[in-house]
Amino acid sequence: MSLRHPTGYGLTYELSYTYAHTLDDIIATPGIDDNNSRRWYGTSNLNQKHTLVVNWVYQLPFFAASSSAAARTALGGWQLSGIASFMTGPPLNFTCGISGLSTGIGGGAACNAWARSRSKKGA
Repeated sequence: MSLRHPTGYGLTYELSYTYAHTLDDIIATPGIDDNNSRRWYGTSNLNQKHTLVVNWVYQLPFFAASSSAAARTALGGWQLSGIASFMTGPPLNFTCGISGLSTGIGGGAACNAWARSRSKKGA
């Protein structure tokens, strides 16, 4: 579901909501050896059920109607924008797929090593 609305004051915003339910039969527990993987079918560990994305663009009113062509060209027409995402579920963590990349301490590098090390400490 998506909604876009220009306010008329130089501000345009858009809201986007997604409801999803991820199912899989991946066994996330190490050491389990089961030939009937269908019994593990259910909600995925990567399930992010609710996602809300908000973005906006604000047209700055400064110098847009200036009598000086140089001021209008150099300083007029600037915009501020932003995007914010909110979601439920566990954060996703992917490792880097670059062959031969190493941390220098005997292991492969991860794209988000700080978040990965924080999650291991709490486990």
